[in-house]
Amino acid sequence: MRINYNKQINKRIDISKISKVNSRDFNKGQTIKGEILDIKQKNIIIKLASGAELTAKLTDQMEFNIGQKVLFQVKESNLEQVLLKPILDEGYSPKSNKLYQILEEAGVPINEKNTEIVEKLLSNNMQVDKEFINKILTLSRQFKDTSVDKLILLVKNNIPVTSENINQLDNYSNNNHSIKQEIISLANQIIDDKGLDIDIKNRLINILMNNESDNVSNDKLINVIENNSSKEQELKVDIPVINKNTNDVVDFRLGDILSREGIEELKKELDNTYLLKDNNTLNLSKDLSLQKLLGDIFSLEIGEKDKETLSNIITNKLLKSAVDKNIFLDRGALENPKLINDYFNDVYEKIINIIKLTQGLTEGKQSNISKDATKVKNNIEFINNLNNNFNYVQLPFKFGNKLLNSELYIFENKKELRKRSNPNSISALLRLDYVNLGHIDVYINKQVNNVECKFYVEDEEKKKIIDDYIINLHKRLRSFDINVTGLIVINNKKDFNFVEDFLQRKNNANSVKRYSFDMRV
Repeated sequence: MRINYNKQINKRIDISKISKVNSRDFNKGQTIKGEILDIKQKNIIIKLASGAELTAKLTDQMEFNIGQKVLFQVKESNLEQVLLKPILDEGYSPKSNKLYQILEEAGVPINEKNTEIVEKLLSNNMQVDKEFINKILTLSRQFKDTSVDKLILLVKNNIPVTSENINQLDNYSNNNHSIKQEIISLANQIIDDKGLDIDIKNRLINILMNNESDNVSNDKLINVIENNSSKEQELKVDIPVINKNTNDVVDFRLGDILSREGIEELKKELDNTYLLKDNNTLNLSKDLSLQKLLGDIFSLEIGEKDKETLSNIITNKLLKSAVDKNIFLDRGALENPKLINDYFNDVYEKIINIIKLTQGLTEGKQSNISKDATKVKNNIEFINNLNNNFNYVQLPFKFGNKLLNSELYIFENKKELRKRSNPNSISALLRLDYVNLGHIDVYINKQVNNVECKFYVEDEEKKKIIDDYIINLHKRLRSFDINVTGLIVINNKKDFNFVEDFLQRKNNANSVKRYSFDMRV
């Protein structure tokens, strides 16, 4: 151990005049500040703030100056000795005592937790006064299992610190935040629940399908449920009634609800039951009426239980397709961004009504439906809070018979965009999940009217498919008077971290100062 006496020789203190403290007065983990009176190898004598003297041992050999004030953490304390560790983390050293000074000036107790909070606040360029330090400290006590980093991240971005938002932040960090999947799970839970009261089920489905502009009214499908989701005894009565009295079911064509691919999928589902063989066949087409189809099922030479199975497959398929049609975006939304905002307001209202309705059910019946609905609600609220500072949206689309989940990230946050007046450039990420193409990340850089796009795909096969369409894409962008400076397809799945690459992304000094992103791109 080497001691630097040169600068501090005149500060040597007569330690015989200082009272001593008992080693039992200190607890493991406690943080103390002391002035170095003497040091020899790992043995040290320090003067505490009270004026008392403490003889202790260091965990590591360090170079200190006599008279230097240092912050220590108590690693061990027993009858024989106190073992101290100097706090030398990045942002804090015995030479500067920066964190200690901040805590002291803020009037906040000096301990390991408060030191960590100040260090994290400084690294995030946030205020470090007493009120703010205590705010984070209170939150850390309230949410004991949540790291200080997460709490500060939420506070910094004006997102309310709640257990729901903490959970959403985890979901987004783990890429487990698809609204599309949450809505599908909720709809399936409602439609597939055979034990749910038929009146409650109809009301829940009516909420999901609340869209007056649709060509097929909700009542038509609800009548299907009433006639075909009953117990076996009721089915024996309802099926012949459907066949004999056409007024019992308002009729429509399969093509009104299902796409061509959807009808093919329904055929496969029915074939997989192995109930349609020999003379028992069903000829499905887009022009086939539901009434005729149900009548054909009644005419099959199979048992009543098997008729119920086929009927349930058809009604569930029609219901799920109708719900998808009513609760997901279509291509038209791409032409009018206002429709996207209206869409989320509409979905949020549906979800709130579902939660209210399920509150009246017994705990066992409501738990799964209410749980799935709450997931959607919390996700939408998180997106809304996120947009206080950022430009981000999820776009759950229905294209033909396929559901596509996509996300749009504008990398320049709103604060930065408001600060700068001259529009120059803006960058964005469009994340797409296709059935056939898998996951695609499209990085878009727009400078005035010049656009460059980079497509990151999962493998060489997907790259070739997109390469084949690049010329068409170039022509389409040109039709919008957009100057395409580059369209590149890269066979490399690019990792994207929601926190590091979006929430904490460092803004480029030349990036744009105003939100001018072209939705047509």
